[in-house]
Amino acid sequence: MLKMRFPLKETSGFMVFPAVALLVLSSPHRTFSESHSLSLLATFIYGETPFPEFTLVLTINNVPVEYYDSNVKKIVSQRYWRPNISVEDTEGKYFVVEETHRSMKIATDLMMKHFNHTNGIRVYQKFAVCELEGDSLSRYFLQDAYEDEETRTYDILEQKYKPRVPELIWNEKQMQQNTMIFINVYQPLCLKVLKQYLQQDKNVLMRRERPRVRVTQKRDPGTGGAQVCCLATGFFPRHINMTLLRDGQ
Repeated sequence: MLKMRFPLKETSGFMVFPAVALLVLSSPHRTFSESHSLSLLATFIYGETPFPEFTLVLTINNVPVEYYDSNVKKIVSQRYWRPNISVEDTEGKYFVVEETHRSMKIATDLMMKHFNHTNGIRVYQKFAVCELEGDSLSRYFLQDAYEDEETRTYDILEQKYKPRVPELIWNEKQMQQNTMIFINVYQPLCLKVLKQYLQQDKNVLMRRERPRVRVTQKRDPGTGGAQVCCLATGFFPRHINMTLLRDGQ
């Protein structure tokens, strides 16, 4: 939602609004046909809750396609357009699930000790993404957070690892080992799964839908100006750039 304020003009009792034009672009940086992404969001919960200890959601171009949790202990499809289909090539995926669960459990324990948290409910999350632009990998990174605070980032392509707490610092040997796993195991699997989904479900994952745009305006009694509110819905891909122009500027 984009809001802008500007003064109203009054002419013979009528309110005159300057001309406003709305420009909607499908992507702020590149066209969607050139770039596609696979992302993973994992959540580990410490403490007693009605939710699974560990959950993981896999998305392609921001559309959920797979789900796993520690209660069901099974990767299930989230493709609503294919209700009876099963998940393919699960051997490598279960390795990722198990390693992610294990590493987040360790990281949660380290963070609880760091912050002197002995009880209660604690949440640790991991976000990872690989992005394909043409035939080249353009982005490949992960980001961790504990209790809504970032704990580390790792840009695998740039080889930049930034821990925010001393407990998550890697020594030289750990850096080499983890880099090898990300490059030789996770990266090929990520690209393979991404390309499989784009090939099988391109009508859904590569579709283009123009946004439905509604612009409303109301007078601000405090300033005597006008508040313009623009709401765009129903668009795909999910990233758009909206520009509100006043008198062509």
